[in-house]
Amino acid sequence: MTIGQAKAVEDDLGKKRQNLELYQRSLEQELIAEQTTMNEELYKKITDYLKDYAQQKELQIVLKYNPSSDVLYGGASVDITQDVIQGLNTAYSLDNTKAKADSTASKKK
Repeated sequence: MTIGQAKAVEDDLGKKRQNLELYQRSLEQELIAEQTTMNEELYKKITDYLKDYAQQKELQIVLKYNPSSDVLYGGASVDITQDVIQGLNTAYSLDNTKAKADSTASKKK
């Protein structure tokens, strides 16, 4: 291999590396956009459920409790976490069952 051929191969590899890096950045941006969309959909589902839950239980406010929140203490009598998780899981199961039934019905047509 001549020096000129080696230089051409090196230049070609450099261009391929640049193209690969651009493609990788593009995929990362797509992934971030998809994650953002999924997080927004999840947040909406949870807040919609909490609105219904709060109306049914006649709650005026639902607070999150974690070390970074402004709530310093929450007693067990006001902790609705398990009830909300169970309700969200039930709603999720119903949505999945309905989606499967809809897809099965459309395949039979």
